Amino acid sequence: MNISTPQRPSLCTLSVELIHHIFHYLDAQTIVRSFRSVCKQFYTIVKAYDQFKLDFNASLKSDFLFLCNFISPENIQSLTLSDRDETPGQVEFFLSFTRIKQFTRLRYLTIFEIDDCYLNIILKDLSTLTLQSLCIHSERDYSRDNTSLDQLSSVMSLPSLHNVNLNIPNLNLSELLWSLECKVQHLEIYCRTLDEYCNILNHLPNLRKFVVIQLNQDSTDEIVTQLSNLTPFRQLSYLAFKHCHIDIIL
Repeated sequence: MNISTPQRPSLCTLSVELIHHIFHYLDAQTIVRSFRSVCKQFYTIVKAYDQFKLDFNASLKSDFLFLCNFISPENIQSLTLSDRDETPGQVEFFLSFTRIKQFTRLRYLTIFEIDDCYLNIILKDLSTLTLQSLCIHSERDYSRDNTSLDQLSSVMSLPSLHNVNLNIPNLNLSELLWSLECKVQHLEIYCRTLDEYCNILNHLPNLRKFVVIQLNQDSTDEIVTQLSNLTPFRQLSYLAFKHCHIDIIL
C-alpha cells in the first residue's frame, strides 16, 4: 500500500491568482528582478501579471530602461513619470519609444514637472483610456498654451475619471472648462478666489471631497458679502483648505 507524502506548502503550490494578489504589495523592481528569477514557473507568472505599478519618480535610468523593456505597456495599471532635477528628460525619452495610448489597462497616472508640449501628447492619448486618477505636480506655467488647457478640459470629462490632483500653482482656472458630464469625486487644486471656488462646485455635481490650495481673500468686507450670498453645495462630504489666508469674523 502506497501512502503519498503530504505536499509541503510553498509559493510553488499557490495558485497564480493568489501570487498575483501578493504582487499588489510588492514594487515592480522586486517582482521583476527578484521573484521572476527564481524559476521558470515564476518567470511565466510574472510575465502574465497585468497590474504593475511603475513609479519612476527619482528612479535610476538603468532601472527605468530595464522595467520598460521587460514589462508590456498593456500590463501597467499605475504609472509615475518625472522631469524633476533628479530625472531630467525622462518624459521626452519615455515618449520617444512608446505612447500612453498603448497602456490600455492604465488607471492611475502621476506626472511631475512636465513640459507643456509633452503634456499635450499625454493628455491627448488619455481620451482613449479608462483612467480613474490623474495627478499633475508642476511649477511650470501652462496658461500660455491654450492647447494644454483644452486637452486638460477634455480629460476632465472622461466618465471613468474620479480622482484629480492639479498641484499647479500657475494654472489659470478661468481658462479651464468644466463639463457638466464630469464625474470627478475627489479634487485637489489651486483655487485662489471665491469665484473660482464656486465655479468648480457649480460644475461638479458629483464632487464629494474637495481640497482647496491657497485660497486668499484680502478684503474682509468682500469675503463676508460673498459668503452670505453663497448657494449651499450639499454634494460635499469633505472640504479642506491648504496654505490659505482667510479672515473669519465670528
